[in-house]
Amino acid sequence: MKTSAAEEAKQRVADLSKEATEAIRDEAEHHAQQAQSAAAEEVESFSDAAAAAAAEFDHNSLQAKAAEQVANGLEQAASQIRSADLNDIVDNVSDFARRNPLVFLGGAALLGFAATRFLKARAPEPDYDQSDDPWITSHDHRPSSDHFDDDNYYSSRASH
Repeated sequence: MKTSAAEEAKQRVADLSKEATEAIRDEAEHHAQQAQSAAAEEVESFSDAAAAAAAEFDHNSLQAKAAEQVANGLEQAASQIRSADLNDIVDNVSDFARRNPLVFLGGAALLGFAATRFLKARAPEPDYDQSDDPWITSHDHRPSSDHFDDDNYYSSRASH
């Protein structure tokens, strides 16, 4: 009887483990699809910006043609990103990383720096409230008075 209870518990743990693994995989795929869509939208916005830049130049100029080519290339890249199979992308990136580890690591670092810069540029500047800073004490703030006496302020600070 003990063996069947142990077997039942073991089977239940295996089932729960399988369900958890599937749930995690589904969630990861969902986030990957969202990231894929966001990446395609970003590339498409760069394409739109290049097309807008092309429109600013004389239609037959070298600059307009170059900007149009960039816009077209980015639009194709956005389309490919949207339609790409995530598993194929992962396989291709893995193969490339195995063949060119230094290039892959360098590219990953550059991509990380670029993403950080991009996110910092998009994030609103946080309000910095010095009253919440534990390293600033009340005597660290210089009084804001039009009739400030520098000699008294610095001599009183030297005695602290």
